[in-house]
Amino acid sequence: MKTTTKESTKIKILKTAFSFYKKPCLTHVSLGDIAKKAGISKAAIFKHFRNKEELLTQMEDHFFSVVADFILSTYKNLADAIWAKDVSIYRIILRNSVKTFFENPEYLFYMLSLLAYAPKGNYYLREKLNHKLEERGLSLCLIGSSLGVNYSSEQSQIFDISKHTAISYAFTSTFFFLSYHILNSENTEMPDQKEVLCTFLADLLDFGFYKPENRISTERMKEIEKSAVIDFSKIPEPNPFFKALASIVNTCGLPGVTIERLAKELGMAKSSLYTYSSSKNEFIFNLLREELTSMISVLNQVCKNFKNNVDLSYAFIYTATQYFLNRKDVLVTFQWIRMTGRIFPDTKNLAENIIQNLDDDADSFGLQENDTSSFKMQKETFYSWLSAVASSFVLQKNNHNLSDEQIFEIIRICFSYIQSGLTNCNSNK
Repeated sequence: MKTTTKESTKIKILKTAFSFYKKPCLTHVSLGDIAKKAGISKAAIFKHFRNKEELLTQMEDHFFSVVADFILSTYKNLADAIWAKDVSIYRIILRNSVKTFFENPEYLFYMLSLLAYAPKGNYYLREKLNHKLEERGLSLCLIGSSLGVNYSSEQSQIFDISKHTAISYAFTSTFFFLSYHILNSENTEMPDQKEVLCTFLADLLDFGFYKPENRISTERMKEIEKSAVIDFSKIPEPNPFFKALASIVNTCGLPGVTIERLAKELGMAKSSLYTYSSSKNEFIFNLLREELTSMISVLNQVCKNFKNNVDLSYAFIYTATQYFLNRKDVLVTFQWIRMTGRIFPDTKNLAENIIQNLDDDADSFGLQENDTSSFKMQKETFYSWLSAVASSFVLQKNNHNLSDEQIFEIIRICFSYIQSGLTNCNSNK
């Protein structure tokens, strides 16, 4: 069937809108920018979309169709797996994920922006995906049994914590390192780049990060927890400006943050906010930098007495989890880390300077079975990854009706996967 001119123009507009997500995009793109990049007039957009809201809705519709097709193709790949080559299903899923998102980074960053800043909530996104899956003969209820989650109600319930932790850890890590690699590699078009990343991720997930003789037990983790308690009574409350920012992000998403809304939330005149910074983006960045610098300072203070690298790593992810559970304002605004692979959005050196108390022995940041890999993990990336994993699980607390103790149980299970790998941990059960 031939595509009409009207249909092709509509597809062109959608593709152009998605093209703004080839890198992290924390604000809604204007219709004027889309029109300019597509080489059409702004008025021409309204021949295909009644308004901007309809365009955004159809972007969501198209994206969830792509995701549903991806899930369906992954199921088919599992059926056609070459088991002599793929020692675990994670390698098959990873190969499919890396290929898809390397070729279409706009879908990766669009997805992460939806997950991080969706004011309509996760339930809304879940229903959108479920509708597309049902059109293809699948459903979240069917897939949920493989993920350890019951999706039959609005508030999903985890029935297998180990299985759910494994899958969540695998996907969080995959998307974190995909984002990091796409944004920080000089040339992602090189043929071997996908294979380098895929091998790194597969080895990390299958075999873990630490050599067997360095791994710690669950009992040791609990001992570390006793010495890694944050005294929140000694930590100052967040800046009122930051609390206002977090409140708006929580209800409107980061793209919904405006100087007008900030002024209203704070009960101040709009003009008075410009005495603190010259633009909205500068204002937001300064608030993020101040609060996250404070967070890292607290984590450093608690972790500084741990000299063993594995103990230190667990102390860090445990204290980060405590911080996110108790400082929900930080958690709300922290999720851009999934998109950047850094603790700060623009200033890598700043992040490296404030992690000054953490051990930076280069040998401790090479995969235990993969020392020759060309994918190297720097100190700042390593701790950003641990922070992203911790924040990801804390975000699931309300979605799955979990208690704080269940979150800490998940963190212990997850750290076992981090140090030993999914294959090793599952084979030992």
